[in-house]
Amino acid sequence: MKNKRLIWLFSLVLLFVWTILPPSNADALPQPRQTTITSPSQLIDAVNNLRASYGLAALTTHTALMQSAQSQVDYMAVWLIREPKQGRV
Repeated sequence: MKNKRLIWLFSLVLLFVWTILPPSNADALPQPRQTTITSPSQLIDAVNNLRASYGLAALTTHTALMQSAQSQVDYMAVWLIREPKQGRV
């Protein structure tokens, strides 16, 4: 009976210590490269670089879709400035 209590107590202490200690390989994790993307072409280049690293084909751009997307973003930006309370979720 006393041995079971000691084993139980030891298990709890071991579990507690295991949960609070960081993993031994925490420093070995790769850090994502932070880049500032300021244009749509930079975003597409970043996505294509990521796709290439996985062996996937590059995405292509469609001029009409890019213009339409930019028009929508411009509209949304103006709408959010005029009516900020309604634009928040």
